[in-house]
Amino acid sequence: MKGVKRCSIIFSTVIVLALLAGVGYFGPGWRRPAHSTISETATGYDAVSEPTTLEEVLVSAHQSLHEIEHKARDYSAVIVKQERIGNNLIETAMFAKIREKPFSVYLHFLARSDDKSVVGREVIYLQGKNDDKLIVHTPGFYVSRTMPLDPKGWLAKNGERYPITEIGLANLCRQLIQRGESAGDPSQVTVKRYLRARINTRACTLLEITYPVHEPKIWGYLARVFMDDELHFPIRVEVHELPLDRSQGPQLVEAYTYLDLKLNNGYSDADFDLKNPQYKFP
Repeated sequence: MKGVKRCSIIFSTVIVLALLAGVGYFGPGWRRPAHSTISETATGYDAVSEPTTLEEVLVSAHQSLHEIEHKARDYSAVIVKQERIGNNLIETAMFAKIREKPFSVYLHFLARSDDKSVVGREVIYLQGKNDDKLIVHTPGFYVSRTMPLDPKGWLAKNGERYPITEIGLANLCRQLIQRGESAGDPSQVTVKRYLRARINTRACTLLEITYPVHEPKIWGYLARVFMDDELHFPIRVEVHELPLDRSQGPQLVEAYTYLDLKLNNGYSDADFDLKNPQYKFP
């Protein structure tokens, strides 16, 4: 009887600890999304495009940036990105908390196509704190490592096209504006607008922007921008390049999708603190 009672106590203790761990992992301010949330689908749009111009697109992009800077103080999202690194197209999914001012980022890696060991990795960057470095924690079976890194250094950018300081919706808008304004003669840029596009359950307008030739090594490229009809933000951006071999079609070089977007969660410095008990930093 004593053995049975002892086993019962141990079993109850394990259950309580598991529940407590669950509260820390799934409690307020944190929710690990289901796998179905991670996979995005870009579906359906009108077969016939509406006429528009690059000037009109740039006006909309500036308006979007203004909306984000003034109305989206912070947000959470599942960011799915595809980036061509060398000859490989690498897909990464991350749960993200982002605050615009001061610029702050928390990332939890959910999946990466070329390296399963990064699943569970946590990254924190808080502008002006931690010597302005990003802090990376990679859990492991034998060792758990935490490293401060220069966000623009080669180690932090290894396997990435951009530093963490360029992540986020506002930066996405800024990149679209910079790319559009540096395109030269706007009349040489072809823009098509398609209604009734979707990213998962979000109704969008799809903009397809074909740029003229500027460099011998890149004889043209196409940007596809999915503007959320309700939020008026870009929630997916694709960039396709046409390689020198003209027998090949457009090649995807980068795509960024913001899924399950939730605005103005009231994030504070605690959400970007290594000591936050919801995170796994040692």
